[in-house]
Amino acid sequence: MKIRLSLTASRDIPLLTLYHVPEFDFKGWIKNSLRAFAETDRAVKILLPDIPDNLKLKKVILSITLDEQKDRAVIKWLETMKKEEWCPRIRCVLQYCLEEPCIFYCYKDPAAAIAKWR
Repeated sequence: MKIRLSLTASRDIPLLTLYHVPEFDFKGWIKNSLRAFAETDRAVKILLPDIPDNLKLKKVILSITLDEQKDRAVIKWLETMKKEEWCPRIRCVLQYCLEEPCIFYCYKDPAAAIAKWR
């Protein structure tokens, strides 16, 4: 099964930031998060990477292929809703699994980040 996920800067800055970090396996963590949620109704905690200062955020539309066997519970969960509900619910599950909020340019030092935006 293929699912499509759309991320935009106007609503998904934490997820879009993670997508653009090369060392972070974004699609892999989506699958891990969905499996944990669909199979156990619990969140898997995602350890966040360091965020580079020079990220350029842009809209992303990605496709994720689910394995019919490994992702049986995820597919069953997705089939309980309309296709247009998939994207917002997947984003919610992934955000729920993040270790802490991941804000663009704000990962390690929130006080410095606040000062940067003033």
